[in-house]
Amino acid sequence: MIHRLNRMRASLIRLAPLGIGILSIGCGGAGGPAASSSGGNQTAKVGPVDVSYIGRPQPLISSSSGQISTFGQAGVSYSNISIDPTPSLSSTYLTFFRLNSGSGDQSYTMPSNGSGGQSLLLHTGQAAYPSCSQNGTISFFTDALNTYQIETVQNDGSQVKTVISGVPGLPAISPNGAVIVYINMLTGNIFSIPAAGGTPTQIYSGGNAQYQAVFSPTGTQIAFSAKNAATGSYNVYTMNVAGGAATNVTPSFYQPGNTYVSSWSPDGTTLAGSYTAKNGTQSSILTITLNGSFNSTLTPAAYDDYTPSFSPDGSKIAFYRNNAGGAIPGIYICDFAGSSPQLILQDPPSTGTTGGVQGLRWSPFQQLQKFVGVGGTLSTANASGFLMSQSGNQFASLLTFAATTPSKATISSPPVSTTGASTLYTLGADAITNISYTNSYNGAHVSLPLTPTPVAIVSIDGSTGQVEMVAAASVLKEDMSQSRGGAGVATYSGKFTAIYDGSGKNSAPLGATSLQINRATGKLISFR
Repeated sequence: MIHRLNRMRASLIRLAPLGIGILSIGCGGAGGPAASSSGGNQTAKVGPVDVSYIGRPQPLISSSSGQISTFGQAGVSYSNISIDPTPSLSSTYLTFFRLNSGSGDQSYTMPSNGSGGQSLLLHTGQAAYPSCSQNGTISFFTDALNTYQIETVQNDGSQVKTVISGVPGLPAISPNGAVIVYINMLTGNIFSIPAAGGTPTQIYSGGNAQYQAVFSPTGTQIAFSAKNAATGSYNVYTMNVAGGAATNVTPSFYQPGNTYVSSWSPDGTTLAGSYTAKNGTQSSILTITLNGSFNSTLTPAAYDDYTPSFSPDGSKIAFYRNNAGGAIPGIYICDFAGSSPQLILQDPPSTGTTGGVQGLRWSPFQQLQKFVGVGGTLSTANASGFLMSQSGNQFASLLTFAATTPSKATISSPPVSTTGASTLYTLGADAITNISYTNSYNGAHVSLPLTPTPVAIVSIDGSTGQVEMVAAASVLKEDMSQSRGGAGVATYSGKFTAIYDGSGKNSAPLGATSLQINRATGKLISFR
């Protein structure tokens, strides 16, 4: 479990977007939201979306086929569009890193149910000790270009930011994503720093802390491992994030051995770590109840288990088991009592004990996010309409648009054909001035300031629910004859000023006069 901080030379790539569990679509009234009014301002629940608006919205439009559901509304001035995800373990993920021979430490992420396997996280240069927050921000340590750095990134691989440079610090990010606490691996002292960057504050000066701290669920305390001067072994300590005295919470029976803490239960009562008995060579998973009522080693001594992490509902523990005792090496998940461990990710054939999983962390549940309005992550200005898609109960995309006259903003879709639910939507207004969208709950978004245009076509990917294309037009006509391309192809003609893909790249900077879209998949076939 000792890591080579000076041998980090690999590269990381973009992570596929992660799903966020939300509520099933259900709207009050006949085709509209369940609303309440206070003067001219109204609030409503439109499926999983909370909105505040002024005006009278158009009837809700919705469409679903298989796992993909899409709905939208327009015609008012929305001062707030927020989503409050329903807690679901299926929408959480695990982060960890491995020391790979020849390429150094590389960080990974994977769905917590093991589906799809591991994916490289991101960043140019190596990365280790990832830590997750409720807002989707991941902190990590890297020595890109031979410079020690603590950085943050969103869980879709976007918005990489440097927090502090020149410090060999192993970071932990607070649950709300506002603060990072790091242990300086050279001095053994602990510092806190705003996640946005700034001046670090030393909060622990014992000079004996090791590895990575963990936050309490409230974000007010940390737990960490440090050398006990009396025994020479590593014990678990807790302290306030604001500073002050550290308290050894390791039960006396375990103090002669080494215990490395790696998780704090969501109810705040229990710590989990890996324990190695004095003169021992293999680790077991240990839980420490902070009120002293119960402590337990959860896994058999015959195996070598470490870096446990509680699930965000506290019902399960993820941990890594290497090949000691003839075990299949990989990530396992057991219940809170350590029973019924299930292998969810087996190590690659080329990965031995030295390339095992380290720094395993289970992501928290995502929290309510404001997308539109003051402090909105997608737009701080009011919107005139929105279109949201989900895959199953997972967030897939959100698109908003602004019009010069909000009451004239509309969203429509062509009649559903035999190909299933519509993947095509038409935005209209006297003048559309901006279209913004995101295909990741916490990640990158696209904002398209437009020369005022009266109409735009939006296509939704029929398999993922993500925004596939946005085509802005000054004149638009759909060819309903189906003579061009067949029944499964939508053909539009007019004066298109731009055709943007899901990432915001303009595929037609010189404009176009026609385009064809596959009605079933939402994919752009051609334009000219």
